Amino acid sequence: LNQSYQPFPELKHVVIDTSVRNSNITENVLNTVKNINSYKNIQIIEIEDYRDFLNKIQHNTHEEFTKTTLLIYPEKGKYMHACPGSDGVVCCRYFVLDLGMNCPYDCHYCYLQTYAKYPILTVAGNAAELLADLEHRITSYPDIHWRIGTGEYADSLALENLTGMGELLITFFSRIKNATLELKTKSIEI
Repeated sequence: LNQSYQPFPELKHVVIDTSVRNSNITENVLNTVKNINSYKNIQIIEIEDYRDFLNKIQHNTHEEFTKTTLLIYPEKGKYMHACPGSDGVVCCRYFVLDLGMNCPYDCHYCYLQTYAKYPILTVAGNAAELLADLEHRITSYPDIHWRIGTGEYADSLALENLTGMGELLITFFSRIKNATLELKTKSIEI
């Protein structure tokens, strides 16, 4: 075990879109930062529209908003997509859930170091709402076994101690008979 390992990522800011202020993900984060000594100086920022916040980060150099910033936002776009597969390979019908972006780790070999459009960590605060939609999709096709994973654009468990997202996903998928969940992580918080 790396002696510098910390079970909680270094955070200086938690930015919350007010539309997800009362979500279980937001509540988990706020309860955790309130009770962890290393977060005693963390700045909690509530905003009306996360897109304005991201736009400001993209168009200005805000060195204070880095991987030490967690944005909790309402995912309104396409939160699940089919794995694109590789050329010349038969598709395995694997699907990917995108419930966040970026990772607190700085692995030099990881594509997220240059792929992420914004230098901050994000997590979908409306995950419960998205999972209700996903349940409808999955149960509408009971003869298909769904393979669904996370971890393409964000580490699946790196923020688990803060967000409880993994627990939410595992509880959800434990009820679904025709689906398998895969969580991809570099974290030892398993």
